[in-house]
Order: sequence, then structure tokens, then C-alpha cells
Amino acid sequence: MALVSCTTKFQDTGTSTSVNQMLINEWHIQSYDPSKPVLINNEFEMRVSTYSSPIFIHQQWVELLASPYKKLQGLCRRQNGQFTYLGDNNSVMINAGSVKNGQPLPPPDRLTTEVLTQIRNSKWIGDYSCSSSTENWKTSIKATNWRAKNDGTNAWRYITLTTKIDKN
Repeated sequence: MALVSCTTKFQDTGTSTSVNQMLINEWHIQSYDPSKPVLINNEFEMRVSTYSSPIFIHQQWVELLASPYKKLQGLCRRQNGQFTYLGDNNSVMINAGSVKNGQPLPPPDRLTTEVLTQIRNSKWIGDYSCSSSTENWKTSIKATNWRAKNDGTNAWRYITLTTKIDKN
């Protein structure tokens, strides 16, 4: 399994017709073993509106988190395939990782929890399969990390989505 960190903004050009093409051309992953699942980490930045009470995250920032789902759904459609939601499968991993000193990832704050709940309920994260005449593959999209950053009057929330793509 290859773990790749990627900062692509998921510009869905709609041209890829295979998983390999998408990984190389659209997600800019240069090397991986096509016989093994690929893990892609993407951190999404969301600006917090601090000029209102209570503070909130604009919907346009939240919708960025749908981009891995939309990109993979688009690929399956271009393959004339059936993109099927297989279930949640702990798509929000509360104990997803550890911070550098080995301590468990802290629970998300209220704003982050609201975003995680929305993306789970919208089925933008979870397990999916694509069945087509050209290629069959499975993918799992999970929220695996989050953090907050406050800089005086500005605030941000960051959520990392890990996308696993398995062609076997």
C-alpha cells in the first residue's frame, strides 16, 4: 500500500477514464504500485467566519470536502459504471491518529464536529464501489485528522480526508 500526501484542489477536468489516469493526471501522483491500494491524504482548509455569533464555517468551504467523492463518482460515470455507496464504515475516525508526541488525536471542537457530521450525512465520506465493463474498483474516504488554527481575529479549521483506492 502506498501513502501519498497530496495538496491538489481536485479540479475535476472530467477527462480521466481510468484510475491510473486519474492518479497521474489529476491527482499528480508520480509513482505508485498499481497492484496495491493507494492511500491519498488531503488536508482541506476552511475559514471560520468570526464576525458573527455564533461563529460558523461558510458552506462553500464545507463543500470542498466533497471533492474526492465527486471526483471518484465522476470517474465512475465516465467509465459508464455504477457508483455505489457501501456504507459508513467508521468514516469519521475519532481515534484516527496520533499527534507527534504519541498522544491520541483530540476530539474535534464544535465547528469541526458539525462539518464532520454534515459530510458523513451527505455520504461524501464512506465506502464505495464502481462496477463497469472497463474497470472495477473500490474506494474508502475517511476523515482521519483535524486541527484548529486561531490567529488573532482569523480562525481556520483543517480536516484531512484519506482516500484509499483499491483496483483489486
